[in-house]
Amino acid sequence: MGDHREMLLDLSVDDSSAEARMHEARKWFRDSGWSASAPDNYDLIHSKHVSDGPGPRLLGQLDPRSPHFVFTFIPGRDLYILGDSTAGPECRKCGETTDIDEVAGMVGEWLDSYREPDLTCPRCSWHAPWGNWDLSWSLVVSSFAVIIDQDSQTPDQREFPRYLMSRLQADLGGRWVLMHYHD
Repeated sequence: MGDHREMLLDLSVDDSSAEARMHEARKWFRDSGWSASAPDNYDLIHSKHVSDGPGPRLLGQLDPRSPHFVFTFIPGRDLYILGDSTAGPECRKCGETTDIDEVAGMVGEWLDSYREPDLTCPRCSWHAPWGNWDLSWSLVVSSFAVIIDQDSQTPDQREFPRYLMSRLQADLGGRWVLMHYHD
């Protein structure tokens, strides 16, 4: 089965504002009742970062026999990937997936230059910044992430992160994208 995570990434944040965004987002999660302080609750992959456990809005939805649920808040520029089968970004206009080998070099340049590249779809010629493409199964550079580690008994594993992303966008602004992690 492997490890699964959902990653909410705010592409509007740069390194200088990542720590402030982390505090703002964590406060939002707590104030909204989605997360709560849980000092012994952490994600094994991201154990060096600040994390919370489920808040009162989630506790009733979790299976009491397997209640694993962690929100990890990660400030600082990094490359986020799907994991074992990372693909290129997918065109939002026609659904074409770019060849990962053709765009991988652009990510290295992005990491070095701090400038998000634009992509052009090889099928329909749609042109947009990397973060505007569907990145669900791809890779991206981001300076702030919220990683959701939830066990398989959690209801709506795919819809819940989408809902959170839409609420974060509405309440905090920014440029949020959702990515999956599977190893």
